[in-house]
Amino acid sequence: MLAGGAGRRIGGDKCTVELAGQPLVLYPIHALRGLCEQVVVVAKQDTNLPQLAGEAEIWIEPDEPHHPLAGVVHALRTASARKLLVLACDMPLVPEELLRALLKAADGAGAVASCRDIAEPLCACYTREALKGLEHFEPDARAIDVVDALGVAHVEWDDCNAVLNVNAPEDVIRAQALL
Repeated sequence: MLAGGAGRRIGGDKCTVELAGQPLVLYPIHALRGLCEQVVVVAKQDTNLPQLAGEAEIWIEPDEPHHPLAGVVHALRTASARKLLVLACDMPLVPEELLRALLKAADGAGAVASCRDIAEPLCACYTREALKGLEHFEPDARAIDVVDALGVAHVEWDDCNAVLNVNAPEDVIRAQALL
């Protein structure tokens, strides 16, 4: 699970924003726990996280680069697993069925969730093979462009709410209504 981003639109500290009485970061952690032996939060040293004891291990990634895929690279370098499910901390509605579909489709470099031709590179399953293509991306490159260059599969999902990113106060309200 990736805990990153400045959270400027939501007022800072995205991981600690409350959604239905619990920190936003716990939703993707709980979604991953249903399928993964080990759940890890990858974050920069200065990321403000809520208490996660018993919920997930924390891996601190390097301070640079500041890019959505930096945490993915760190996780692929650190983990021993051949496939890694990846979810951003601001995605509270990802269903277990979508995660299962990503695991199943992750061949070659991996698979990303897509809805109506919009791919979500932080709702994905990456394989160790992806590391070769991710280690040297340009810091200003769009995450989806980098990931698509790897040749990942796209798992089409009909319900775009499943990959809703909670980035602003109105997104919190929308996510709360969808829960």
